[in-house]
Amino acid sequence: ACKQVGAVKREGNVKRRQDEILNKITMILIAGAVFSMLSGCTGFPVDPRRDAAAVYEDAAQTQEEIPQPDSEDAKAPEEQTATGLSEEDGQNAEEAAGEIPVEEPSEESPFRDKHLKLTVTDPGYDVYSPPSWLSHDYKYGPSIINRGGGCIDAWFASPGNSSTEYDHITYMHSADGGQSWSGSKVVLCPTPDSMDRLSVCDPDVFYYDGYYYMGYTSTVNEVFKGFTNSVFIARSKKPDGPFEKWNGKGWGGNPYPLVYFDGPSIGWGAGEPAFVVKDDTVYIYTTMDTYRTDYTHIRTTEVRCALLSDELWPGRIDFAGFAVDRTDTGEGAEYIYSDCDSWDVAYLEEYDKFLAICANRRFSSDSCLLYYESDDGVHFTRLSELSENVICGCHNCGIMGDEQAHIKKGDPVLLGYAYSGSGNRDWGAWLTRFAPASIEITDEIDRSGEEAENLKQSISYGRAAEPPYPVLLSSGTLLNTATSETGSFYTEFYWMDSNHKKHYLKLSDITFSGYDEEILVIKDGKLMAGKPGETSATVEYEGLSRELAFCSLKEGVSGRGEVVEIYSPVEEYGIALSQPYCVAVRPFVRYANYEIKEVEAEQFKRYGIEVRSENEDICIVRDDAVIVPLAEGTAYITVTLGELSYKVRVVVTG
Repeated sequence: ACKQVGAVKREGNVKRRQDEILNKITMILIAGAVFSMLSGCTGFPVDPRRDAAAVYEDAAQTQEEIPQPDSEDAKAPEEQTATGLSEEDGQNAEEAAGEIPVEEPSEESPFRDKHLKLTVTDPGYDVYSPPSWLSHDYKYGPSIINRGGGCIDAWFASPGNSSTEYDHITYMHSADGGQSWSGSKVVLCPTPDSMDRLSVCDPDVFYYDGYYYMGYTSTVNEVFKGFTNSVFIARSKKPDGPFEKWNGKGWGGNPYPLVYFDGPSIGWGAGEPAFVVKDDTVYIYTTMDTYRTDYTHIRTTEVRCALLSDELWPGRIDFAGFAVDRTDTGEGAEYIYSDCDSWDVAYLEEYDKFLAICANRRFSSDSCLLYYESDDGVHFTRLSELSENVICGCHNCGIMGDEQAHIKKGDPVLLGYAYSGSGNRDWGAWLTRFAPASIEITDEIDRSGEEAENLKQSISYGRAAEPPYPVLLSSGTLLNTATSETGSFYTEFYWMDSNHKKHYLKLSDITFSGYDEEILVIKDGKLMAGKPGETSATVEYEGLSRELAFCSLKEGVSGRGEVVEIYSPVEEYGIALSQPYCVAVRPFVRYANYEIKEVEAEQFKRYGIEVRSENEDICIVRDDAVIVPLAEGTAYITVTLGELSYKVRVVVTG
């Protein structure tokens, strides 16, 4: 669960200031949504981590007037350290780290007091460059597995259909150490009408006990597109799928987050996962980009762990701590973070150390790679920037490891990153480069590489694939509706080739499986609506497959229809009095056409949603839906929409 600090005074001016803050942030974000303000894990033309700076700045201008926490343990923003996490936050993280199955580093390790030095030894080569006639194409955030014998598997985030699905995840394979690559294939798509229905991006993959596990980022928020992300996970027997998604209780069906973001709707959220497996324990690294209760911005890398011997491990993960605080900083800070993005992590067997890598000042002319080390896999130390042999505009990088993200002595070291290059202002026109690197050990931290300049190199577009090959199977409508018993589903199916051209198919070309035959009736070459209900169906064509949703509607339902259900995405909110993040109520509603939607606090009045705490001595709920803990204990929050309602438990700890 997200974490926040302290309590607030409940005096007459609190509601007035909350209303002003809420209205201000709502106006800023709704305006941003109109211009498709989206995150780096989406295929739209604007990056919200840059545009959201206006939100952070504007909210910060009001923080002096916001009632601050009463707790003597809580620090006001001006009393905190230069970065977003206070010293106490770090201490809390260290205490939490002792409660999970994390091994202590070996005291006998001769490298315990040594440090890693990572060097990019050569500019490397491009593994993907978009054709010149495509202004919006990419393969970013590579997850790279060294299979041995020259075999390399790689997964990337690639554009979706740019309207209802922002990103898909693609797969490529090399059998000669990366000198040549197979064609790209879409191996994971969003599941229609589910919690990951808008995007799947930022992949990271590991292999354990017969399965490839793929973590990814997604969101269901259709208003503040690219915000309120959560982390999901899927698994497959093969690297190129088909993948079954974790559903909260098991594998398959509609996905449920591995790490659910329960912060405010203006937060980017949780995402960009990375995994390392060590002694049957998986270390899970995720970005958390959100706010405190006073809307000061905070960005960290969180660490969680789980024992893989339990097949249902995604439901039993434990929070380990904060690996590092990466909140944007200004002049005077020990190190200046600016738009620092996703981590990838590897375990170095020779040195018994963890190595993490990311990009800082991403997309900019002075962008760089940045790396860290750790002896226990939880607490990391920043080492140095990497600019030499790195092309400007770099972002979302990865480091090659084996199937469990290990690098053994003598293994090749390969870094991958996407880049926009010099002078390129087209959002989403990015190349992907792999570059060889070396790792050595030093007595002192070596930051001499920070004096180097990156490569000011323009991008070189590629050519159309000849001959084009199948990449994706899809349909014109992903959530299909028709009137029960009398209606037909008018759905066009097609496969898309490597040059983004659609090839339409006949219904007889496609096979259907895994659906409720009483809801979806296939008869006489037609897709008919049966009894009322919703079912998913897996459609397949020549090795390509994906899931579609079919909804048989009751007579009289048009469009979405009215709201028929309101429910909580979580069974319980856990909040500590000392935690750095705020927690907010974001209910889900289901319409008469079975479609689900997450409702932001900014839309509560329009929907007529009311939220209240039944135990205000334990916690209160502000008008912006933020839950403010006041004392240890258990409380219940009631969320009401007309005659519909639900209750959710809140557990406040010290």
